[in-house]
Amino acid sequence: MKKGTILAIFALIAVIGVGVIIKFSQESDTNKTSNESKKEETATTAAGEIGEGEVALDNTNFDTEIREAKGVALVDMYAPNCKYCIMVGPIISEIAKENQGTYKIAKLDLTVAENKPFIDEFKVEGTPTLVIFKDGKEVDRIVGFKEKEAILDALEKQL
Repeated sequence: MKKGTILAIFALIAVIGVGVIIKFSQESDTNKTSNESKKEETATTAAGEIGEGEVALDNTNFDTEIREAKGVALVDMYAPNCKYCIMVGPIISEIAKENQGTYKIAKLDLTVAENKPFIDEFKVEGTPTLVIFKDGKEVDRIVGFKEKEAILDALEKQL
């Protein structure tokens, strides 16, 4: 074989090799982005999922569901991407399911534009902020992550 032909073959092999490496790298980046998206979707669901016995609040129903309501209510003011909101979300759902008829449990997503005025109104400085109401008036609040027992204790004090 001629020297020029051998060099051409090596050049072709090198180009094909680089193409394979680039394609593999692109697939790896696509998979990473897809996995990050799935992780973010799961986190959002955990914090903001409305379960059995829970009410989704917004600026259109807050007054009727909370301010005008009789009895004890807990409002979970959260952000879907907040680590502690994601941790406390399932606990709030569990409390709601186990205590239907005893307490009203509601969730308010503070990242929704229409709900942002609640941040100033309730002076929310961190999330999650769990605000406890009795007969429409704020009586207690918990800021940050707390275990189920601590949340139930705060609710039971209002009965």
